[in-house]
Amino acid sequence: MGKTMADDQDIILLADRYEIKSSERLANLDSPGALAYAVVDRDDPAGKLFALIPPPHLRCRAFLYAIDQVKQSNMLWPRRVGIVDWPISGSGEETIWGRRPALIFPRPGGERVMANGKAQVPLFTESQILKQVLEPILQALAHMGPSGATHRAIRPDNLFYQLGNEGAVVLGECFSMPPGYGQNILFETIENGACLPCGRGPGTQADDLYALGIMLLMLHLGRNPAAGMTDEQIIQSKINYGSFAALAGREKLPASLAELFRGLLNDRAAERWSLRTVESWLHGQHYIAGSCHGLSLERCHRPGGSAGIRPVAAPQLQ
Repeated sequence: MGKTMADDQDIILLADRYEIKSSERLANLDSPGALAYAVVDRDDPAGKLFALIPPPHLRCRAFLYAIDQVKQSNMLWPRRVGIVDWPISGSGEETIWGRRPALIFPRPGGERVMANGKAQVPLFTESQILKQVLEPILQALAHMGPSGATHRAIRPDNLFYQLGNEGAVVLGECFSMPPGYGQNILFETIENGACLPCGRGPGTQADDLYALGIMLLMLHLGRNPAAGMTDEQIIQSKINYGSFAALAGREKLPASLAELFRGLLNDRAAERWSLRTVESWLHGQHYIAGSCHGLSLERCHRPGGSAGIRPVAAPQLQ
């Protein structure tokens, strides 16, 4: 691994196979803190790949997991990871080199759902949210479970369409930075939001499901429900009223989606809907949340001794 011995110093070679073009940026594929570059696979020149080069001061999660052993179809998963000699500054014989992690990914087949965190949030119908967003993301999270990984980067600007600019989505990558590092505080639970971005920790699948609930709410509304609020105001509002009431309490939501959002945005991790619960809900099972039934912006009084969610009989959805 390291820089190639070829005459073209713009090409950095990883594993004697992947040619990373340091002069060919792919800004539309950047991750927070990691820059994207074009890649040519010597064994498959027609393959469409890109590389992410994280900065040296951030911990790269890719080295913690068995990358080559996981096949992911609903998420950008690295093909190869390694360390390369990367040009930091200068050119020619004056080039200053430094060691950097390099992550090789297949390029997504479609565009980003949301160009960046400040772009207009796209509006999805209820059917699109369930079929094109929720179902593929649940599959991606289910595949991550056996590897012991959490995603911790679920947000609208880290989604890609599988093809073109519509239809089903795939999750963006989550390995080039510490867990939760690139997340807006809106997508973090109250506990994680109170931490510095670099110290939020890997969390659990419950943290991913909370972020999923926030993202689905944004896509349903077509806007950020906390627009204009500071980070401190977002956390304080969640503490005062509960996440669901603070962010969705004044919204007119379809009954089915309101049930889903209540379950995913429960501030008690033990009572938050699990992956299995969401999958059962998709197949027609309904649940009553064990806390915060009201929609008004009033302080939540949770009944004592609540056992969380309770299944109730419901007809199977056709």
